[in-house]
Amino acid sequence: MSEQITTVSVFKSDTRWGNVKGFFAVAEGYVRLRNIPGQNFFKVMGVGKSNFDPKPDWSTYMHVQVWNREKDALAFFESNGFHRKMRSQAAQFKLIFLRNSKARGLWAGKNPFEKSEELDAENDWIFVITRARIKLKFLKKFWDYVPTSQKGLYEDPDLVFTAGVGEWPVTHMATMSLWKSEEGIKRFAYKGREHRQAIQQTQALQWYSEELFSRFQPYKMQGNWSALVTPEDFR
Repeated sequence: MSEQITTVSVFKSDTRWGNVKGFFAVAEGYVRLRNIPGQNFFKVMGVGKSNFDPKPDWSTYMHVQVWNREKDALAFFESNGFHRKMRSQAAQFKLIFLRNSKARGLWAGKNPFEKSEELDAENDWIFVITRARIKLKFLKKFWDYVPTSQKGLYEDPDLVFTAGVGEWPVTHMATMSLWKSEEGIKRFAYKGREHRQAIQQTQALQWYSEELFSRFQPYKMQGNWSALVTPEDFR
């Protein structure tokens, strides 16, 4: 039985100096987050500007970490000096605990997510991570098509939060989104004409060299970032 969980840490600064420190912390993160007990996958990610603009938002960074069990994650967050430094420097911070419900595809050559055996049937909230490595010859076509493919997304009443993120600017991109229920995801993915066309384009042109789609059940949050909900909302 898998006890695996995934965590997403979001750090947001509100000063120019904070942005500078966040930028240099990306390189530090790739060193300091290696060989953590109980952790079997991690990524340090930047965030794009709103409306899936590929230009970076220098104020915001994320750590995606996959743990063998929750107690491994808690031990890290309570004692790791690098994480505590990042958290203390951030003007706003959110730590999201997730259990995987579905994952297909590859991320850096493997699928790091195992379906959880502890999903709560009464918790309808869904956190979605999609990730793709875009073939260089399709870069312009992909980014030209992004605004069209996202039409109607922000108007959906079930969408709480969404962001474009990436391990590497422009070519290694991902999205993260939080939804109140599966109905909102279905409306956007299957009923929106623009998004259906984007799926068709992807299948026809094969413009990704690697892609992954994953869904999670968020079950706990910590932190003060008001853009995201509180744990009580998961009831």
